[in-house]
Amino acid sequence: MRWIIRLTIIVIIAVVGWFWYPRLFEEKAHSAYALLDASVWMIVDIHDERDFECLTDSAGALIEVDILNQWPLPTEWSSNASLVLFAFEGAKGPGLGILSSNELDWLTDPRFTFQSELGGFHLSATQDYAPDLLAPNLGFNQLQSESSPTLRVYARAQHLLQTYATNLSISLIRMIMNEGEKDMWIEFDLNDEGNVMQATGIAHTSDDQTQRSTDLHLLRFIPANAGLAIVSAKDSLNYGLVHCAYGMSADPYEYLFVLNEARTDDQTHSIPDQNYQGIPISISAVPSRLDALEIPWAKEAYTAHIGNVQIQSASFASLVRLLDDYLADDKLVGSPYFTQIEGAISDAGFTLYVRPDQLATENPFINVDIPWPGTNSLVFQAFSELPGQKFFTVSMLHHKDIVDEAPIVWSALLDTVIQGGPWSFRNHYTNEMEVLVQDASDKLYLINKDGKTLWKKKLTSPIVGNVQMIDLFANGKHQLLFATRDRIQLLDRNGNSVNDFPFKLKNQATAGPSLVRYSSKDKPRILFGDGSSLVNLDEQGLAVKGWNTPSLSSTLEAPIEYLSYQGKDYLVGRTANGKVHFLDRQGKDRLRTIQLDTNQSVVYMQIGKALGSCAFVGSDTSGNLYRQTFTSPAKVVNILPLGSQVGMLHTEIEGHNIVTVSDDHVITLDGSNNVGLDYLLPEAVDKSMQLLDETKEWIGFNARESNHFYILDLDGHMLDKMPVIGKGKAMVIDLNGNGSLELIVSDGKRELKAYSLAD
Repeated sequence: MRWIIRLTIIVIIAVVGWFWYPRLFEEKAHSAYALLDASVWMIVDIHDERDFECLTDSAGALIEVDILNQWPLPTEWSSNASLVLFAFEGAKGPGLGILSSNELDWLTDPRFTFQSELGGFHLSATQDYAPDLLAPNLGFNQLQSESSPTLRVYARAQHLLQTYATNLSISLIRMIMNEGEKDMWIEFDLNDEGNVMQATGIAHTSDDQTQRSTDLHLLRFIPANAGLAIVSAKDSLNYGLVHCAYGMSADPYEYLFVLNEARTDDQTHSIPDQNYQGIPISISAVPSRLDALEIPWAKEAYTAHIGNVQIQSASFASLVRLLDDYLADDKLVGSPYFTQIEGAISDAGFTLYVRPDQLATENPFINVDIPWPGTNSLVFQAFSELPGQKFFTVSMLHHKDIVDEAPIVWSALLDTVIQGGPWSFRNHYTNEMEVLVQDASDKLYLINKDGKTLWKKKLTSPIVGNVQMIDLFANGKHQLLFATRDRIQLLDRNGNSVNDFPFKLKNQATAGPSLVRYSSKDKPRILFGDGSSLVNLDEQGLAVKGWNTPSLSSTLEAPIEYLSYQGKDYLVGRTANGKVHFLDRQGKDRLRTIQLDTNQSVVYMQIGKALGSCAFVGSDTSGNLYRQTFTSPAKVVNILPLGSQVGMLHTEIEGHNIVTVSDDHVITLDGSNNVGLDYLLPEAVDKSMQLLDETKEWIGFNARESNHFYILDLDGHMLDKMPVIGKGKAMVIDLNGNGSLELIVSDGKRELKAYSLAD
């Protein structure tokens, strides 16, 4: 961080100040500036208590700047004091000096020695400083401007950059120096408020650069997790350089990306085009104007073509990582690290963005070992608006506690608090995904991929279980099948009831309905519990003839599961009293009813390749894990955490068949009960985990004490930009069909949010 702050000061200092060409010796003949000769290359002018606080505030941006914090300062500011701090090149090398209007009785630093009272000022320095009044610092003298309400710093830009040369690459130093002129002085004003430091400046130039500008269009292609980005122009070519810490690599160029607005004379295709998510990809050379960067893969770069913008990378795998972020709208321009300083950013000839916490891996431009205490992000810009003048700005976000959330694609506000859903539905006309959700007034909403409510339907009671998307008539058109407490509902895409539905229950539904097709030739059957009775309806909503309407031992605990082995059908129903019934197509007993241990608080059915390998898996508060097949007693092992707040989830994910959570501790077990993952979450979560995507191995968690929702990848890392604001049931779907997933979750109140995920 220090170098950035240094660079900030350096460049701004070097850039802002030298344009001022006031009259030093006419107006300030008796000021401390008259004692500063050509050996001085940096000056900090402290006029009042506000300036003093900028340099001493522990939560400020300047407190850790190496150059600045080398000067000792008084513990308190005296109202009638003034200080001029300066750096110079003395006979013994670099030196630091202090000029004060008062005696330096506060100065106890042994490096500084009181030398003399000179021109009415008290002087102390780290080595002898005898100003040559016949060799005035003309570059600095040209800078003097009117008094400013902000801290003012002056520096000779080239010298300042040399001070930090070991922290920056030669190519980056060249880029920065191209924005100024040799030995130029910069004067800049600093203002530090609300965690944002802004430095502004102006300088004189001998050439006219008003036509050189970049419209920052390329910023829209830079990922939010970029550690460093440069947008500039060279010989009429607008280009960008981006480095993202997508992974650890010994090659600093592995995750470097070159962006440019394509020109045909810079393109040399060597293989046929490929395609990724609809984006053409080819092999092309990096524009020859950027040869000075010496990018090792410049002659054969994997190149994505998005409109007239080319994005180039060392490998297809690296390029895909950036494209995934682009398609997920996970862009720098939407990141809080950028948006909180965006107000000071404009079109410029040169823009440098740095986010220190993403500079953990080697990159071609900045030393990764530089400390950046407190710095969140920094933007440096250089631009010209008037002939012979150049403007510079540095904006730094610092000491800010940022929750970098996933970008919100849309949000939909319901009439009342959300109580059910979300559930997914595919529009069979457009093939687009849509979302269903129910509010506390029992209204069901269908929301399209853009967050627009298509219709609302008032139901008689809350939905029990899930809403299923089915193709009841096998004609490619989808319906919605679900249960409320008093009815079985079958709706078409417009929210209208199908055939004789809804079916009114005599008692109450305790689990959702199941759609069963015994074979492709058989008509569909809808099975559900009405109290302790198991009802079987056809597609018209009428009772199936020949069904024996069995009376179960209790109400259903879960929807009916249909299994078929060796030509035999099994309708499996688990009831609230722990019994499991196995029925045939007529509702008659197929197998003997079995009893599960009622101490189990969570039970899942594991479907095997044969009837004998099917089993029920569950857990209790004593840490017992149960596994009971259809034909044998339960096997019990005591290997799980203890307590009523322990959650368990059964999956088909290899190596993570059992997922448990206790407070903030996640442990997974494989099929042999060996630990596959041991992970600590940032805070305690509810025990009701959600399997969001089995293929990607994503598990969702609701925080217990806050309104946070997390997604954990079972490979052992939290998804980027977690947590998000969310509560309750969630789902992950591809709303736009672009291969990038969205998280749909309630905010715990009336708002349904769709977040873009970068996986």
